[in-house]
Amino acid sequence: MKSNKSNNLSLRNILVFGFFLIFLLAYRLNAQQQIEHVGSILINKAFSFVTYLENSPGVTKIIRGHSDLKKLSLQHKKRIELALRQCEDVSCYAKAVMWTPDETALILDRLAQMSGENNEFKAMISKLRASGHYNVYASSPDAEFVKALWNSVSGGITRILDVYIKGENPFYAAIDSISFPADDRNFLADVKNMLADELRDMDGKAFYEVPVNVSISALLMNQRDEAARYEPLDKGINKTAIEGIKHVNWDNYQYSVILVPGQGPEKDGVSIDPQSIVRCELASDYYRAGAAPFMVVSGGHVHPNKTPFCEAIEMKKYMTGKLNIPEHVIFVEPHARHTTTNMRNTARMIYRFNMPDDKKILIVTDPVQNTYIDMMENRFMTELGCVPYRDLKKLTANTSEYFPDRNALQCNPMDPLDP
Repeated sequence: MKSNKSNNLSLRNILVFGFFLIFLLAYRLNAQQQIEHVGSILINKAFSFVTYLENSPGVTKIIRGHSDLKKLSLQHKKRIELALRQCEDVSCYAKAVMWTPDETALILDRLAQMSGENNEFKAMISKLRASGHYNVYASSPDAEFVKALWNSVSGGITRILDVYIKGENPFYAAIDSISFPADDRNFLADVKNMLADELRDMDGKAFYEVPVNVSISALLMNQRDEAARYEPLDKGINKTAIEGIKHVNWDNYQYSVILVPGQGPEKDGVSIDPQSIVRCELASDYYRAGAAPFMVVSGGHVHPNKTPFCEAIEMKKYMTGKLNIPEHVIFVEPHARHTTTNMRNTARMIYRFNMPDDKKILIVTDPVQNTYIDMMENRFMTELGCVPYRDLKKLTANTSEYFPDRNALQCNPMDPLDP
């Protein structure tokens, strides 16, 4: 009897351990799938060119098989192998991943050459032009267009490695910086392990895959996945508002949407700033007066640094809960980190959700923000590389208006938290 009990106990322990192991493996698999899902969103938003390459099998086959680019990948691999043996700081690892000026020149030349020789490459270029993701370069000949695209990808990767591995300052250091101190030995070990993992699977990859993967891994190690949160916007938080677009008689409205830019509170634990509340109340008055059929609340996880609260989400909560605004007339734009991207991202929504771009967008805000909105053209060019609007005009102390421009669709990997 005692032996049977012991055997039963052992069997039960084995079963419990087996179930635990299955659970652990499933958890890890799900976690890895989630990481890959977030990574694919970040790549698509920051490096749209790469997504189009990956979705064009004929093009990637040619790139992987090109003798010069294969040699480049091999020397890149050897450089990373050497770094793993010799590097003692994160800057050294980042430098090993980056392309040299000569390598960049080679890549540009070979991609430009392929764009004129391969029909599938030409077809991909046509799709990229139509997408608007690189609208600023759209009038360039194919070879120059492809060079501009690659410079955008390469520049974005360099920016991410500079900021989120080397620890250099971004445009807005208080809210966008690296999450680790310069002497963090654990971060150094994590970067080394990440590179070692990439190296094990490097053979057969296209020349661009490892640098792209490393840059995305750098963002995720820093918990900088802001650009992937809430995506896809049309399937989740904006689903009910999007369903209402097809029922709108646009002739009844002066504006397509009312943009309400958020202002993040500077204190930990505070979900919504009083200034955002004032803007919500004023914008709601314009909505009730029939200025537009929809409102766009705009603002991400910005102030204070790494806040758990999203400005747009909190403003929508206030509007529906306190001001009795119907949920289906509020679009949430949860990624903007600055006034520039409040305006750009709202213009993007007009195009992506098929709202009329021949109607203006009404901005409702406070007098301070509204004063400098019409003086920011240089800042748009410096930070975004384009001006995503036309005919911007200040109307009152609290309001301005503008037409959206297709340049708003332009990818901006230089700001990877909201590209």
